[in-house]
Amino acid sequence: MRTFVGFAAGGVIALVVLKILAALFLPILGSLVALVAIGVKLLLLAAVVYFVYSLVFKRRREGEVG
Repeated sequence: MRTFVGFAAGGVIALVVLKILAALFLPILGSLVALVAIGVKLLLLAAVVYFVYSLVFKRRREGEVG
């Protein structure tokens, strides 16, 4: 019976520690994921702007004589 109480107490302590760690680290992890998503969106926007810019100046260069 003493072994069972020891395992039960260890399990309860582990559960409490896990809950506390999850409460602390999951918001930080969510913030990091959000920052990565914002970075990817900005990179995609920059790629689209560069693509349009290169198309416009390519046509302008083809129209020049020289």
